[in-house]
Amino acid sequence: MAKVKAAEEKISQKKMVWAALETKGWDAKNTELRDYIREQFDTELAPNLISNYKSIIKRESGKPTGGKRGRKATPQFSDLKTICGLVNRLGVDKVRQLVEMAGVFT
Repeated sequence: MAKVKAAEEKISQKKMVWAALETKGWDAKNTELRDYIREQFDTELAPNLISNYKSIIKRESGKPTGGKRGRKATPQFSDLKTICGLVNRLGVDKVRQLVEMAGVFT
């Protein structure tokens, strides 16, 4: 890609980050993207600004942002009601068997 002056062609910062992501990949560090943008567009963007645009681009493109990765869901009252319904309908022993079988799938 030829070096482009951002001011001459009015390329938005978001488009610069998008171009850097397409070239460097989604796993590239913000500093790598910053260096690419500096070289190609002769523009200096702060790493936190690049991070913000990267999140926006990921959200818009449907890629997972990883914000809740690793967190476990907490039981809700509706979950407790569901379990009580199963116990009433199937009995404690059958629900226990279901839970043990579900452990095989984790």
